[in-house]
Amino acid sequence: MTFRRGVVVAIFAVVIASSTVLAASPAWLKFTHPELGFSVSYPEDWMLAGGVAGVDFVALGPQVAGVQGMRLNVNITHDPVPAGTSVDVYNTKSEEALKSTFSAYRPVQTARLTIGTLPAVLRQYTWKRNDGIELYQLQLLTIDSARGYVVTGTTLAGSSHLKGETKALANIMLTFRPH
Repeated sequence: MTFRRGVVVAIFAVVIASSTVLAASPAWLKFTHPELGFSVSYPEDWMLAGGVAGVDFVALGPQVAGVQGMRLNVNITHDPVPAGTSVDVYNTKSEEALKSTFSAYRPVQTARLTIGTLPAVLRQYTWKRNDGIELYQLQLLTIDSARGYVVTGTTLAGSSHLKGETKALANIMLTFRPH
């Protein structure tokens, strides 16, 4: 079972840049992956990005307060998992990879929930990039058949808008549905 993809996505999330201003969006769009069949919804003022190896979906949002060029973002990856793997085992192995990869990794909160009919874990954590900037990430993990999904949302840990940004990320992430 590979859990590196979730780590790669978390790292990828920190390099996304733009100059969009934070704004409320009344309408949402729905994306359905043409091969994997999962769906996720996102505000219409966010944009999709593609072409990243190992990443199945990337949505870019407004600029994060405090770091020039950094944007809120949500991305989705998947891993093959052995039949019968529980979401708790998947979460534990994934978190072990995060701890060994990220500098100053610090868990903030973990919750168990249901996505559609599937058990899931929503974890929140911080870690520091090599340049010393501390990121705040949310990850939603679930398993559908023999496929594990990791949905990651990223913002800046020291953002003056952290509460609103994490709420916006969670609102998008919780629309994820594997099919």
